[in-house]
This record gives sequence, C-alpha cells and structure tokens, in this order.
Amino acid sequence: MHSQISLRSKDTPADNCILWFDVAPEFMKYILPKGFVALNGCSLTVGEVSDNGFNVYLIPETLSVTTFGTVQPGDTINLEIDSQTQAVVDTIERYMAHRSDS
Repeated sequence: MHSQISLRSKDTPADNCILWFDVAPEFMKYILPKGFVALNGCSLTVGEVSDNGFNVYLIPETLSVTTFGTVQPGDTINLEIDSQTQAVVDTIERYMAHRSDS
C-alpha cells in the first residue's frame, strides 16, 4: 500500500533529526508506534504517532546515506505501509466486523 505524504516539520537537535509527517486518515490505522514504514524506499521505525501523522528519528548515518538530510517541510515523500502490519490490521478488522454481525 503506497501513498504520497507531506513533511510537516523537521527538527535537528544535536546528533539527531526528527521528521514529522502528515498522513491521510485512511492510512493512519497502519501507522503504529515502533512499527515499520518505508519512506522514499528506506525502511524506518515509527517513533511517535498523533491523530493525523507520525514521526521518525534519524541518526547522522541515515542522514548521510539518504536524501532525508535535505528534505524541507512541505516536501512530498513516498510512504509504503509494511505489508505484515497491513495484513494484521485488516485481518483484525474483518474478524471484529464478522464478530459484531453474529
């Protein structure tokens, strides 16, 4: 599952980089704290999650070998949802829907 998302903010405290992204509501159910997403083809661990977005924490090594060091708020980023997370969430939704119909 793929989507285009927008970089909301970029904070660069010492030896770290925190990127916050805005995400469409239909994708937020797949974004879990400490879960996985791919951003611009780079597999990353989700940090914090809000109602309409999430963040990732990047170390200097990641910034030096990816394009994330040069991104700016408002930039468009490619998001890919982890397929295992999607399968688990969708399965639980189907189970709960079937259970409530019984």
